[in-house]
Amino acid sequence: MTPSAPSVKGELAKYFPISDLGEVHHLLGIKITRDRDKRTIALSQERYILDLLRKYRFDTANPVRTPLDNSIRLSKTMPPATSEHDQREYRNFPYQSIVGSLMHAAVMTRPDIAHAVQQVAQFMSNPQSAHCAAVKQILCYLRGTANYQLTFGPGRDSKVLAYCDADFANDRDSHWGQRGTYPGDTLRIH
Repeated sequence: MTPSAPSVKGELAKYFPISDLGEVHHLLGIKITRDRDKRTIALSQERYILDLLRKYRFDTANPVRTPLDNSIRLSKTMPPATSEHDQREYRNFPYQSIVGSLMHAAVMTRPDIAHAVQQVAQFMSNPQSAHCAAVKQILCYLRGTANYQLTFGPGRDSKVLAYCDADFANDRDSHWGQRGTYPGDTLRIH
């Protein structure tokens, strides 16, 4: 038998001082919206994303439709910026800080950017201009999709599935394929 919320709270109160503040609306920067009639819970980081865009001056950027340009293959051997303007711009680009912030969003509520963030995160130690351009594209994508949210609830297909999107050794540096997760194991396609 699953314990009820009041009984769990009662047990916790025996050992810790607690206060019941009612239904949760925000937790760790995530907005939680519950629709009891539809039996759904939605998780959103819109405020976090808007703050992120404002911090890095992308709050007025032109939105794009995809988080990563599919025609560009990022690698460690990409050429550095050639023009003096590009070199100046990318030398001061806060690559690691932005990618870390994007990782937080991808892990918490934005699986739609997870692949793009995983791609750019591989170049944290020595990002080149193409890597910085890819990060900028993710930010522009978020500019147009800041209000996206994860919604959980009953539906026709409410089962959790595991997918592996094999790309047949498309990593130019290691010649390994993409890695996917399957419950209990890590898959490596090569």
